[in-house]
Order: sequence, then structure tokens, then C-alpha cells
Amino acid sequence: MITALETIVPGDSLTLPSLYDWMLQQKEKISSDPPGREVMIQSDKEIEFEIVKRVMYTCSKAGYDDFTILVMQEG
Repeated sequence: MITALETIVPGDSLTLPSLYDWMLQQKEKISSDPPGREVMIQSDKEIEFEIVKRVMYTCSKAGYDDFTILVMQEG
């Protein structure tokens, strides 16, 4: 686990430090061809958008620029 939802507290910074560090480590493991990096964010519909927004921002800051968001809901 990279971080628990309970540890994400509101704050001035949109960056999630533990996710940012993990994303940089992953970036080093993959080649730079193609230059863009793709991320699929999977979320339960119960997760507040503020948290999803912070995840997206953190991924962007770590150099990932192509997002797909998948929201899971029962039904």
C-alpha cells in the first residue's frame, strides 16, 4: 500500500508525498519511449473528488500526463 485514505488530510498542498515518491520510482523503471506516461486511476464512487483531484495532480507533477479515470459503482 502506498498510502491509506485515512492518512490523507486536507491541506494547502495538492501533492500527496508518498504517492509522488512512488510515482518517481516507477518512472525510473520504465523506458522513456514513448515520452508520455499513462496512468489509470481506479476509484470507488464513495471517494471524494478532492482526493481524486489530488491523486491526478500528484501524478502530473511526477511526469505522468495521460489520465484515464475509472469509477466503480455497484449495480
